[in-house]
Amino acid sequence: MKRNQNFFTDIGNSEYELDQNHIQINAHIAKTTLFPSIKPFNFLIQRNEINSSTQKVAPNIHTHKYCEIYIHLSGDTCFMVKNDIYPLLYGNIIIVPPNQFHHCIYNAEQKHSYYWILFSLKENYELFSFFDKPHPPLFLPEKEIKEVINICEMLKEKELSFFDQYIYFFRLLSLLSKNKNETSFTQGQLSQEMQTVIEYIDQN
Repeated sequence: MKRNQNFFTDIGNSEYELDQNHIQINAHIAKTTLFPSIKPFNFLIQRNEINSSTQKVAPNIHTHKYCEIYIHLSGDTCFMVKNDIYPLLYGNIIIVPPNQFHHCIYNAEQKHSYYWILFSLKENYELFSFFDKPHPPLFLPEKEIKEVINICEMLKEKELSFFDQYIYFFRLLSLLSKNKNETSFTQGQLSQEMQTVIEYIDQN
């Protein structure tokens, strides 16, 4: 009987300590903002595959108010962002901030495939600020490229719950934002004629 009394006394002490810990934890949480509020934002993802020969004649120089994430899968392709041109390899990722002129440049008649993601920044600017400035093409390790592609495929699923969509989307952004490119890329410059065209479009 004495042993049982000690046992219950020990349990009682443990519960008291747990209660005190919970009080401290609750007090800490009350003073701490763990997550910023996330406002609804526009989002679109597509996987596209085109015959690059149909695009060589008239490059589609354009801009839009959304951030674009371009993930290169295949094709002898360069990507122009404003006045810079970047040759691309499998898995290279281009981040195009809002309102930046850009387009693909096709060097050969091959199938060109890529993921194309658009999302709006302004509703959650503090959260997405990394994506509001230009970056050189990102080159992720092979393991992370596979993860990015898997995430893109999951985000295309129409049956995915809203909760899972947020999980996959923010995992994708996390992979990109932590992989600030240290690799030097062969960066081309536009011809004088093309620069004149871009300047005219920009002004008008």
